[in-house]
Amino acid sequence: MRSDLLAKLSSLSPEKRAWLQKQMQKKENKEALPLSYAQQRLWFMDRFNPNSSLYNIPTVWHLTGNWIPEALEKGFNRLIERHESLRTVFKEIGEQPVQQIVEFLPRALPVRDYSQLPLEVKEKEVDSLIAREAQEPFDLMNGPLIRNQLVQLEKDEWLLLCTMHHIISDAWSIGIFMNECLAFYEEETGGNPAKLSSLSIQYADFAKWQKECLQGDVLNRQLTYWQEELSGELPILQLPVDRPRPVKQTYFGAAHHVIFPYKLLSQLKDISRQEGSTLFMTLMAAYQSFLARYTGQKDILVGSPIANRNHKGVEGLIGFFVNTLVYRSDLSGTPTFREILNQTKKKALKAYEYQDIPFEKVVEAVQPERSMSHSPIFQTMFTLQNIKQERLDLPDRSIEMVESNMSIAKFDLSLTAYEVEEGLFVSFEYNTDLFDSSTIARMAGHFENWLNEITYHPDESYTKLLMLSDTEQKQLLEEWNDTDVVYGHDCMIHELFEQQVARTPDAVAVVYEGGKLTYQELNEKSNQLAHFLQKRGIGPESLVGICIERSPDMIIGLFGILKAGGAYVPLDPSYPENRLRYILENSQIQVLLTKEALQDWLPKDIQAICLDRDQVMISKESNLAPVSGVTANNLAYIIYTSGSTGNPKGVMIEHHSVINRLQWMQKKYPLSEEDTILQKTPFSFDVSVWELFWWSFVGARVCLLPPGGEKDPAVIEEYIERYRVSTMHFVPSMLSTFLDYMELYNSKRDVSSLIQVFTSGEALNTEQVRRFKGIFYNAQQTKLINLYGPTEATVDVTYYDCDLEKEPMLIPIGRPIDNTELYVLDQYQQVVPIGVAGELYLGGVGLARGYFNRPDLTTERFIPHPFKDGERLYRTGDLVRYINDRNLEYIGRIDNQVKIRGFRIELGEIEAALHDHSSVKEAVVLVKEDRPGDKQLVAYVVGEGDTGEWREYLKKQLPHYMVPAYFFQIEGMPLTPNGKVNRKALLELEEQFISEDITSSRTPVEELIVSVWSQVLGIKNISVQDSFFEIGGHSLLATQVVSRLQGIFQIELPVRELFEYTTVESLAKRLEQLRKGDKKREIPPLIPMKRGEAIPLSYAQQRLWFIDQFTPNSALYNMPMVCRLTGNWLLEALETGWNQLIERHESLRTVFQEVNGQPVQQIEPYAFQSIPKTDLTMLASED
Repeated sequence: MRSDLLAKLSSLSPEKRAWLQKQMQKKENKEALPLSYAQQRLWFMDRFNPNSSLYNIPTVWHLTGNWIPEALEKGFNRLIERHESLRTVFKEIGEQPVQQIVEFLPRALPVRDYSQLPLEVKEKEVDSLIAREAQEPFDLMNGPLIRNQLVQLEKDEWLLLCTMHHIISDAWSIGIFMNECLAFYEEETGGNPAKLSSLSIQYADFAKWQKECLQGDVLNRQLTYWQEELSGELPILQLPVDRPRPVKQTYFGAAHHVIFPYKLLSQLKDISRQEGSTLFMTLMAAYQSFLARYTGQKDILVGSPIANRNHKGVEGLIGFFVNTLVYRSDLSGTPTFREILNQTKKKALKAYEYQDIPFEKVVEAVQPERSMSHSPIFQTMFTLQNIKQERLDLPDRSIEMVESNMSIAKFDLSLTAYEVEEGLFVSFEYNTDLFDSSTIARMAGHFENWLNEITYHPDESYTKLLMLSDTEQKQLLEEWNDTDVVYGHDCMIHELFEQQVARTPDAVAVVYEGGKLTYQELNEKSNQLAHFLQKRGIGPESLVGICIERSPDMIIGLFGILKAGGAYVPLDPSYPENRLRYILENSQIQVLLTKEALQDWLPKDIQAICLDRDQVMISKESNLAPVSGVTANNLAYIIYTSGSTGNPKGVMIEHHSVINRLQWMQKKYPLSEEDTILQKTPFSFDVSVWELFWWSFVGARVCLLPPGGEKDPAVIEEYIERYRVSTMHFVPSMLSTFLDYMELYNSKRDVSSLIQVFTSGEALNTEQVRRFKGIFYNAQQTKLINLYGPTEATVDVTYYDCDLEKEPMLIPIGRPIDNTELYVLDQYQQVVPIGVAGELYLGGVGLARGYFNRPDLTTERFIPHPFKDGERLYRTGDLVRYINDRNLEYIGRIDNQVKIRGFRIELGEIEAALHDHSSVKEAVVLVKEDRPGDKQLVAYVVGEGDTGEWREYLKKQLPHYMVPAYFFQIEGMPLTPNGKVNRKALLELEEQFISEDITSSRTPVEELIVSVWSQVLGIKNISVQDSFFEIGGHSLLATQVVSRLQGIFQIELPVRELFEYTTVESLAKRLEQLRKGDKKREIPPLIPMKRGEAIPLSYAQQRLWFIDQFTPNSALYNMPMVCRLTGNWLLEALETGWNQLIERHESLRTVFQEVNGQPVQQIEPYAFQSIPKTDLTMLASED
């Protein structure tokens, strides 16, 4: 870049050049000299992370021919004498760092002789020595800060190892070091005189000059540019890492080296010449645009070093001159590479103009958000070196720099490039705590492809350029989507059921509390209902609503609708009436199956068939299968999911799609006639589809969990044992609750029938898998399968069999099921490489027909297939990436949709409902996750109402799982610099959901309940009037509360009790009732314990113990009491009574100690205590 700088310097104003040429003064005091700004940063880093080799600069030189070690030693010493920086140490005076120049003393050059070692041993010793030398930390206070070693490999072959600390040197200095050392060597061996010009100034003069000159207008002018350039949010570069970023940044590194062909280098130079730019500018533009495509980000920041030797007299100095410039690119829109290059060129020229300001001052002025986990401002570096002198050939000897892999990475990723004879050498230095070597190797290949693309298509939008090779493109588009198999594409759900009825008519099909149905009975009852529906106009494409709790009638109703030719539309009876009415209106349902007790809310124009009330009429219909004319391409059901516009949207699924999904499941995880599926998912969610129908194809049976039982682990466990359940499903968060229950109670129930458990609905984590393995797999080899899929693609599209033999590191969502295509595309619908995040697009026979009565949304989400004419893809909105083993990893959402406890929720729908309230001006709903796996909805509202009013309003509009746990009433929304709502700032608001009027617990039972709630909810200051579900509780946390209360009180407490008695006060009264009314539920009697044992503290004592540890010597919890005694009192009798009281009550003789880190109470033996007496009778009244 030296030519770039000289060209730029010549164009500077006379004032600027005069400032740069301002004479540096030779220092007089060598005892306490200031540090340059760059040195200050490294000094701080050394104090922050002592004994680190992070800023070592190791170099290795390969010497061949006739070399004289003694002459090399003399050359080194003359060099050290010449450059004060090589004799500098760093001290602290008055808490300020200073540099001191140490007087020159000759140093020996250590020589190691490996020439006699066997080759294999020699190579190992050399590698070990190089690694040790590079990683040995320096002592900045005592020095020296340079080390040299000479290793003899053969008679005429050597390695020269030189390591310096960055605080006294930089990359430019290495060239000076070697050139001058060789010049001195030549002179010492009788060759040409060194002829080196004297050094009029030294590095410390530069440091002093920098501190004096960079102030006032000069400093402000420079800083203003960088403050403007780096204003606003500075995004963290989201490179596709293989492991999560550590909480504290690490610097363990490795490097991957490649050489891009000379032809490619020539093409890059050609486009540089065409645009009047330098090769550096072209490569920087290429790297930034590549990163934009690799990360999906538009605002890209890259650091780059600059020599910073533009002042007279410093070009030949060894020292830490290098500065860092930041290149920020705006890649929004669809610019061509030529346009990007010209933007980079302008930015580079501006950066050169304001290069004098040290990067440390820029950071100080910009004040970026600091984090221990990553570097400030930028996380990647790009360097183009054109001062590389790799090899020097002399008449009888040669010296060549050896590339050594440093095990250090200062940034997430750094690219260093320089020209070689074969083309462009590029080194990818990467953090090994973030990246695998295979990932970086693949990235290097993609970068080479990218460089070829920009040179061949410089006038094409960068959004259309390709990174992948043809082989990779074929692999991702075709080979990994080769899932075509034959399936029952012309079959219907009820048709396969009827075929099974013919095979096993007397087999049990449905079991439930209090009864069972055989295949024949279920078939006949559903046939009768189908005939009844057909007489009311139901046929193919007719929509029939069904609003029935989980029961045999629900199963009969579903099969009856399908047999009549219709499609079912499930309406959950627990939904608010407003939501049920919307679904009825939107779907234009004319017939609804329900129960008499559930029909009060129905509009009058809906034809309601009550399966209990109308049973007599229905039973008169034929029990033979009706003829409906329905085909596999007709609708089977419409399920409504959350919608971002404020209302749910109906997803239309056809029969053949369901058949493909269920036949794949039977092929992959076969059921037999001995199996039982537990049906516990509400039928308004698509997971219920395989629970409701899979068994019916194969002669297995379904067990119906009672309504509400899906929330109670005890009920689930009971049904697994009672009905020998073999197959079931959990949302991962409910799986955690179930595992909590199993661990807490160590139940003796026989659950050995359970052979396979499926999870879906939200991310499954490694801890859940680890716990499942401990409880189920180790004991009975139960399999755990992770599924993924949206309602729009018929339940599930991927599967992953958890490997329970190994320690889980990552739980992917897996590979595609039969006849399903998966495409990971970027925002420009280009295929992304393995490891890079993109949006998941789905294709295949499982795609929904679309959204009912929403052609606009159907067109938006179901797009023309970009790789197959005449077909469609569904945009999931889910961010995923392929990992190396071909499995997909789920990363998150790209929009405002979330999944909480398996429920798919559009945050926009909740916000829209809030905005409909007359007192709400603004509303934002976010997800908060204070504890891993426990996601909560939080509403931030600007308005005149109160949170209770808004909560009750939403309960009437939305399902319970969409009502936020917390409501924050705020004066106004915090905004980002560009005027958008600052969601991060909202999440950092003080949690204001704690009740203002706190009524503390008044009884032991209330105290225990408050303690349990506090532990489960993770909050303090709970009032006895607080409602569990209004301070963050939900159904899964309710099961944890019930489990703990059952453990404490040793009673049976159904989960539904907490839903009925929601406050501490009411729940405590209920527990007292259970205690008095049912001996089996009675609180165990208090039994005296042995006094020799360590006695635990009560919950209240634990709290005061903690406060005393936190605030020692406090009188906060003293309970003073003063009694005025008048009349005839015998003080001796009072003292005797006092001591009898102390002897009688152990609490008055109790002290508190800590044993193994836990507080315990210890009862002291009784000893007589005198009451101190103070006689004030002689004092005046006012005294």
